[in-house]
Amino acid sequence: MTGMKSCVLTALLLLALTGSGQTAELTVIVSGLRSGSGILRVALFESAKGFPGDATRALARQALDLTAHPKGQPVTLIFKNLPEKKYAVSLFHDEDGDGKLKTSWLGKPREGIGTSNNHTRRLGWPEFEPASFELRGSQTISVVVSYEP
Repeated sequence: MTGMKSCVLTALLLLALTGSGQTAELTVIVSGLRSGSGILRVALFESAKGFPGDATRALARQALDLTAHPKGQPVTLIFKNLPEKKYAVSLFHDEDGDGKLKTSWLGKPREGIGTSNNHTRRLGWPEFEPASFELRGSQTISVVVSYEP
């Protein structure tokens, strides 16, 4: 019986140290792209550090070449094997494909931008909290790209 208790305690300890093994999957559906040119750049953040524009601080990033995608159709990206926790998504439509978000001298984006919860600000990007959401299991979110006039 002592051996059995030891095995159970070891298993419980390993489970506690490694987590439950539960991973989540996030599907991001992006709509509102005004053209089929360039690259859609999407970043998944797990904290406010770097959000929304410093993708080097993102947990995960994806870039999708839009030239092969039907113009005007929604784009779907999937992030797999994520821990269940709070996240926020930011994206921009890099229409010229140079890897940088074009802005006016006032800092207003000249290329399309979007965040989870479709939270926007009048001048530029929103902060992490209004754009954040709790990921539990498989989940789908929709992000609409917005362009400044």
